[in-house]
Amino acid sequence: LPSQTGNSGKFITTNGTTASWGLAIADQTGNSGKFLTTNGTTSSWASSLPSQTGNSGKFITTNGTTASWGLAIADQTGNSGKFLTTNGTTSSWLRVSPLPTVVVNTSSTTWTCPSNVTTAKVTVVGGGGSGSSFVSQAGGGGGGGGSAIKWLTVVPGTVYTVTIGAGGAAKAASSSSAGNAGGTSSFSGGVITTVSATGGEGGAGSTVAGAGGTGSNGDLNMTGGTGTAATTNMDTPTPTGGSSLLAGSSRTAGTGYGGGGSSIWNNGGSYAGAAGVVIIEY
Repeated sequence: LPSQTGNSGKFITTNGTTASWGLAIADQTGNSGKFLTTNGTTSSWASSLPSQTGNSGKFITTNGTTASWGLAIADQTGNSGKFLTTNGTTSSWLRVSPLPTVVVNTSSTTWTCPSNVTTAKVTVVGGGGSGSSFVSQAGGGGGGGGSAIKWLTVVPGTVYTVTIGAGGAAKAASSSSAGNAGGTSSFSGGVITTVSATGGEGGAGSTVAGAGGTGSNGDLNMTGGTGTAATTNMDTPTPTGGSSLLAGSSRTAGTGYGGGGSSIWNNGGSYAGAAGVVIIEY
């Protein structure tokens, strides 16, 4: 045994080769129920542990003065790679990805919110209008579809409805008639307010282009571009269909998602607008 001189109150310890005297144990008087701790030089008694009754699955925490039981940790089964979060009452596992999951819907359908997904960004674009047809010169281009972007609180397991607005149908040759409007796209379901975007208007006659559609109930609501119309009996410049959030203007059929269609010179009819889209990111 190492020398006991000057080591009153200490306890014997070993590093596996040599025995020595460890730190002195702090006075136990008045410290019932507390636990022994050390700062690396001296030992002391920390706050007593709170009652364990009814606290199964919780972890010990402290405010620097008093120890207490924190929130129970949510079940880890099937939650590999997720992060622990809390709403202030219960904890849960959150999937965090450096790149979001992106669902591009080009036809009407439904979307079931996956488990552990509570927030989604929805981008809604209406269909583009078609150009008008006009005898002896070009008509007016169709308007681009409107758009709306919304960050939504969604509920896992809830089925949401996705509606895609069609592009305005082309007009036949050898006729003088207005173009067709694009359809309305929307995202709805559960307790959310429907997020929608109307389609662009069809071109109207020879000198009137179709106006763009409008978005509603988004955090961002945008109006589609207005088409251009013929101004003379010359075919230059050719009228263009209006642009949308996800399409540029076009001198032929509507492009991208929600682009307006143009008109064809001298009895040639018109081009169709492009269909809309609903994009879900989570």
